[in-house]
Amino acid sequence: MFPPHIQKLIAHFQKLPGIGPRQAAKFAVRLVKMQPAELKSMAEDVATLKDSIGECRECFLLFDRPKNGGDSMVGVDAKNLLCQFCRDPKRDRHKISVVASDHDALAIEKTKSFAGVYHVLGGYVDLLKKKEDRLKPSLDILKSRLERSEKDKTEVILAFSSTTEGQATVLYLEKELNALGIKISRLAQGLSTGSEIEYADDETLINALKHRR
Repeated sequence: MFPPHIQKLIAHFQKLPGIGPRQAAKFAVRLVKMQPAELKSMAEDVATLKDSIGECRECFLLFDRPKNGGDSMVGVDAKNLLCQFCRDPKRDRHKISVVASDHDALAIEKTKSFAGVYHVLGGYVDLLKKKEDRLKPSLDILKSRLERSEKDKTEVILAFSSTTEGQATVLYLEKELNALGIKISRLAQGLSTGSEIEYADDETLINALKHRR
């Protein structure tokens, strides 16, 4: 049995997705064995995380908050509440890649084959509960973006994993967005059934984007 303090750390790590008791215990023991300076640096980064990282008001991607002489965002220029992609005038705003998570957006960005902007939905349709409530805030912002766009020039790319949940989410989004009269496309079938975007290799993603339909 681990000492109570280590047990508390293990409980914290188990709150992270995909982390079981055994892996959480390894993380906790590793922290105990770290050098004090290294541990202090990590603790400071964790403690300031919420103040240092923001969520783009346009696409929901995470980004570094601008320094404003304090924690408050009052007085910060509106463009500084946007991520690096939404701020970049060179990005094609007529092409919006809708993804489930930041991981998927960064996987696509890593291919250097997409010059548009992103929109993070925040997850997939829950097949068990048959509810999409948690996706609604992000979806509402996406609809607002599309309503303001030049509809005849705009394309929404539904870039979701070829899992059951991913494809159910694509169908849900197509149903929600079709009435807007905007071109909607899916990634090509280069992604094998059941594969996830964040783990796909660059060439597969490039081909899936290039041959989208």
